[in-house]
Amino acid sequence: CERIMHSVCEEFSIDFHGCLQAILYEDLEELNQAEYEHYINLYEKCKAYINTNKSNWFHDFTGIFYGNEKVFFDKCHVIEKGNRIIAQNMMPFVLESYNKRKGKL
Repeated sequence: CERIMHSVCEEFSIDFHGCLQAILYEDLEELNQAEYEHYINLYEKCKAYINTNKSNWFHDFTGIFYGNEKVFFDKCHVIEKGNRIIAQNMMPFVLESYNKRKGKL
């Protein structure tokens, strides 16, 4: 989905930044084996894509909550504190894009 959103934005000269968001792995353990393997496999594919392509638009945020695991209210959604952490980590990329386009808006 991230690659599709990036492609559409690129077609219309719109900067796009996506992230591979952190998840609460403990909650994944409640899934059956097939679902668990599906999630883990998907994450590994995304991480490999990010690392292989040295993407400047798709960012690995899987580690941003280490030490702040209490930000989750389910396996992948976060409370306000988690949203602030995501925003703080995304802001440098957004500012970089903005500064590159300054005067081109």
